[in-house]
Amino acid sequence: MTDMAQTDGSSEITGGGHHVTGTEHHSVWLRGGLFAGVLVAGVLAMNVIASMREDPPVREETEMIVRARGIVVSRSDFQTVLRGYGTVQSRREADILPQVSGRVVWTHPNLKAGGIVGEGETMLRIDDSDYAIAVERAEADVLAGEADVERLAREHESEQRRLALSTEMLAIARRDYERIETLVGDGGVESESALDMASSRVTQEEDKVANMELAIALFPARSKSAGARLKTARAQLEQAKLNLARTTVEAPFTARIVSESVDVGQYVTPATRILRVADDSLLEIPVSIDGTEAAEWLRFAEGESSDGWFFADPGASVRVRWTGSEDSLVSHGRIARVADYDRETRTLDLVIEVTDALARGAANGLTLSAGMFCEVEIEGRVAENVVAIPRAAVDSQGDVLVSEDGRLKTVSVTVARFERDMALVSDGLETDDIVLTDRPGRIVDGLRLEVTLLNDAPAGIDG
Repeated sequence: MTDMAQTDGSSEITGGGHHVTGTEHHSVWLRGGLFAGVLVAGVLAMNVIASMREDPPVREETEMIVRARGIVVSRSDFQTVLRGYGTVQSRREADILPQVSGRVVWTHPNLKAGGIVGEGETMLRIDDSDYAIAVERAEADVLAGEADVERLAREHESEQRRLALSTEMLAIARRDYERIETLVGDGGVESESALDMASSRVTQEEDKVANMELAIALFPARSKSAGARLKTARAQLEQAKLNLARTTVEAPFTARIVSESVDVGQYVTPATRILRVADDSLLEIPVSIDGTEAAEWLRFAEGESSDGWFFADPGASVRVRWTGSEDSLVSHGRIARVADYDRETRTLDLVIEVTDALARGAANGLTLSAGMFCEVEIEGRVAENVVAIPRAAVDSQGDVLVSEDGRLKTVSVTVARFERDMALVSDGLETDDIVLTDRPGRIVDGLRLEVTLLNDAPAGIDG
């Protein structure tokens, strides 16, 4: 049973053991109303703020453009150049050794290292006194030999005349003997003693004839011996004259003195090297070319050589440049010969002859000289129908970046040859292709490109 009572405006509810007064009931409803009001006010405020905010502009997505530089390429023939390095050397160098002994009495004023002595000029003189005396002695021996030969010739002629006379006398003696012998037999008109005398005369005349014939027979041997002595004397005279001439030492060619070890007053012998000279009018440069490169690009002479060796084409243009200065000395040359093929290094050793050694270019008076280290450029075979592009445009994989319809494209190429800072492409590129000369940071095929074309693109023989 529930009882309700109200006193002084308050109420009390009892039942089930729970008792709520009227004042507490009023407080609960008040708090609920306040919460609802705050919630409604917050919702209304958010709607107002939301209605006041402007919508952000819609951002349109754009495609990225990469800027790059490139060249328009074309196919053409390209003149290849093979390069090698070597030191200039004189083709002819000679050691000067005196051929006679003696004391040096005079030397050329330029007989110092680096000096020049013209061909045929006297470089030094050796005391010639003894050699002049030897010439006089040899001349006397020759005169004596010539006199002996002439005397024998006259003796031969005289003996032949005497032989003819003795032969006639022998014939007379024999006729007398026969006459006396007949008279003795015809009754003793002549005596036996007369016959004996006639026989003795025959014998004497026969001995004379025999001796003369023997002497005449010996004349060829005597003449040959005299002739030999005369020949020896003449040879000794020539040797003496040669030795006398050798006291004057002349330059065998226009010679640069490489080294010298002689001075006035010095006694020299044939075993002593006193000078080393070089001929700078004939300069050569030995260079080595990779064997594989030479086989593919070096021009060789047509036909077979007589000795079975092979020859590079001597008509190939050769340019020689001294590496010692930016204002380099530049000369021209030709392939003189193939010196060797080195099987260990697999290189072909060529000898380049400088062809304008006497009229070579000069920088401030300096000319190409022996000892200079030079770069040699040899005109090789023509690379036909290739595309010449910067070497840097080809990556390590053999790929090239091109612009095709404004889009990046990676192309695999075949490089026939690298020519210093250029690559000669035989396959993969065609005329009017645009090749990028620098590589973008981002490489993605199809990337949109803006290419600036360059004007210094490599060109071939046809431009």
